[in-house]
Amino acid sequence: MDALNNQLEDYVVEKLEEGNYKAVEAKLTSAGTEAVTNSFFGLHSQLFRHYVKVAEECCLENEDLLRFLLKYIAQRADVNSRYVSVLEIYEEVASLKSLLYLLEELHEILPSNGNCELDYPLLDELRDDVLPYFLHRMRGFLNEIESDQYSQVLLASLSFIEVFRNCHCENYSLTDTLITDVVSYLPIVSDYTYEVLKKYVCCYKERNKDVSPYPVLLAVSLQSGDGSSAVGWLIPFLVYSPSYNADRCFPIFLKCLETSENNCYSLSFVNNSLKAIIYPVENETLPRNSLASHIDFLGQYLASSVHPAMHEKLRRDCLEVFRELILKYEPVAQVLLIRRIISLIMRDSYENILEPQAIAWLLDYYRSQLGKHYCFKAELGFLWGDLSGIHYENLHGAVNYYAALMILAQYQALLKVNKPLLKAVRKEVLEPLQANIAEWSHLTEMKKTKEQETLPYLQTMMHETFKFVDNFLEEISLP
Repeated sequence: MDALNNQLEDYVVEKLEEGNYKAVEAKLTSAGTEAVTNSFFGLHSQLFRHYVKVAEECCLENEDLLRFLLKYIAQRADVNSRYVSVLEIYEEVASLKSLLYLLEELHEILPSNGNCELDYPLLDELRDDVLPYFLHRMRGFLNEIESDQYSQVLLASLSFIEVFRNCHCENYSLTDTLITDVVSYLPIVSDYTYEVLKKYVCCYKERNKDVSPYPVLLAVSLQSGDGSSAVGWLIPFLVYSPSYNADRCFPIFLKCLETSENNCYSLSFVNNSLKAIIYPVENETLPRNSLASHIDFLGQYLASSVHPAMHEKLRRDCLEVFRELILKYEPVAQVLLIRRIISLIMRDSYENILEPQAIAWLLDYYRSQLGKHYCFKAELGFLWGDLSGIHYENLHGAVNYYAALMILAQYQALLKVNKPLLKAVRKEVLEPLQANIAEWSHLTEMKKTKEQETLPYLQTMMHETFKFVDNFLEEISLP
């Protein structure tokens, strides 16, 4: 009997190496069930290795045939053998398709009705090693796939949650990470995305576990409109007070942004979720004492919005939402928020952001509020103190920042705010900037670079700024 089993396995291996998959099909389908069952472990591992190879070569005909043969021999093996065979080969996963096959195999082995023939202790390796490994590989595949493979990622995610549920895994960080670091990195793909999220929520509800308000869940809940209780859980959540919603969501949103690798879809889900949370909040109602728990998220959200890789349309939308968000805080808190984020930016708290553009945006916002609230005028000296230490050698790359700085000085002069301060600003900030522009002009003229195009704009801005500032400074104060 062993000799016959070895003959079958040797023949299959030989034909697989030749790439003669039709011969393998003919041999296996004509072999008896007992022969296939007795040679199952060797056959399954060999077929899987070739399936991995063929899937990478994108030969659809051979891929379908090998997948059929894997299913064919699996149906002739007992549950324990099928399970052990997965444990033997799971680390050989090399593509999304091979991962999806093993997840589907595990899904069949572990039925959702609880009638699993495996002993509970046998599932330890699946819970402790296999599922974490699959999640790790799935995250890696996201950087390798094309958009037409997004649905396969979501199918794999769906099977992952089913296997997690049916093997009684209690490591919820796995499914949470699946949602935040896999599903959140993809656009909404037809019904696939909804099905994955519904399955995730149902899995938690079955175990009486609270579902965290992850951005993708909130955003898709708002967009689905299907009235499903599994997805529509957001609606009762929003009846809580706006400050409670912010306190609960901001730390979770922060973690998502920090691990998102500046993925545009992940940021988009955060952005859409923020709209639902902050728009019901009345302007100038969030107190300054809430900044301690909010500032890290606020700074990271701005940093992600102005990241160089972010799409311009999404950047504009995010900055508009960020503006609405700042408006929700009381005026004094707004001032503190702006100064704190500038400080964090200058201490390199955020990686690879458009730093001058971020500070420029904050200065533009501060300027827009200068004539509306006394605290913006009262704190202007501290802001100028912060700005006096910010310098960029490349004026061309920092043109937005310097333009925002000069416009702030112009507005201060127009609004006639704190003449002694503006006199100091002229000497300590504007005059050195004028000298830098003149020096930079000389250097760019010698190099004949494209950066010369920025010069006329900065020079004109500088001239206009001095005109506004000097007109205010030369005014005679009435007794």
